[in-house]
Amino acid sequence: MIQSCPNCNYVLVLLERRLKYKCALCSKLYPKKEIENRNFRIWNEKQRDLDKHNLSLETKKRQQEGLRKRELARIKRQTRARRVLFNGFRRRSTLTLEERRRRKYEANKRWYRKNPEKVRAMNKRHLEKHRGEIYDYLIKWRKSNQYESRIKQRLAYWRGQQKKLTVQLLKNKPYKLYSNEIQEVLPTSALSQLLNL
Repeated sequence: MIQSCPNCNYVLVLLERRLKYKCALCSKLYPKKEIENRNFRIWNEKQRDLDKHNLSLETKKRQQEGLRKRELARIKRQTRARRVLFNGFRRRSTLTLEERRRRKYEANKRWYRKNPEKVRAMNKRHLEKHRGEIYDYLIKWRKSNQYESRIKQRLAYWRGQQKKLTVQLLKNKPYKLYSNEIQEVLPTSALSQLLNL
């Protein structure tokens, strides 16, 4: 920052050995600390004025936004009042509890289809929080429904065996995609399991 003379406002030159500033125009000497303190006070005052100005601009902007929001709210109230005046109150749909549940279930299904990553993350968090409870429930279910659980285990085992057999057959006997031979080898349900590899 360039220091200026308090007397004639001319540029001061620092004399390092004497630690004083000298004015080239009026030849006066000023202590270094005094000049630097003076210039700092002047700079600090300008910064305060600038901050006040910026603060006033910001408050005006906020006031305008507040007025705009109030104006929009007033317009919204007026349009709602006009609509009620000419059309009457909107009647809520008289759906039964079962119909509301079905609608909610369908909306949830659509959301699950659109957001599979979020659903996976939610399920993962739920499993981490309630792992013990879930495993306890599964153990109780297996004990109470032994027949169903054994059937499920058998089905899973035979599906795995069928998958292995299909993979082995496809490795041993190369097929072309356009041939109809592959349809005679295995049912399509067995081949669909290969898509999960």
